[in-house]
Amino acid sequence: MSHDLGEVLSTVMERMREDGDEEDGRFVGSKEGRAALLRDLARRYQEPSAFKPGDFGEWKDGLCDARFPKLGEPGIVMEQITHEEYERLAKRGGFNDSSSAHFRNYDTLAVGVVIGKGTSQAFVVFHLDPQRLKLAVLDPKIELGE
Repeated sequence: MSHDLGEVLSTVMERMREDGDEEDGRFVGSKEGRAALLRDLARRYQEPSAFKPGDFGEWKDGLCDARFPKLGEPGIVMEQITHEEYERLAKRGGFNDSSSAHFRNYDTLAVGVVIGKGTSQAFVVFHLDPQRLKLAVLDPKIELGE
């Protein structure tokens, strides 16, 4: 099943508002409704996901924070590095600086996806936070890339 980003955002916004309205980009709803949503998202984030190379992963509901893999589409796990290795690489790469948008983001899961169509397809590997992904259960009748 494919998820449209607009549809997912709309659903998340509805859950955040519950009985309120949107005003100036802020949600005016019950604090209890927002708190319940935050608890639910935190619970999903904290659910452990164990990956190994060759596994397929997809976004957990409500936790997508990158453009790829697209919602509802799997990516193939290439490698998972430890936090210690990530910190060592981060120091060398400069993205452990608190002014960086990647500060303290442990994007330790390398996930490969195919981007583009036809002759313009490319296999690209992204580094993602494994807490935001779950193992993808693929229908054996479905061919990847279609």
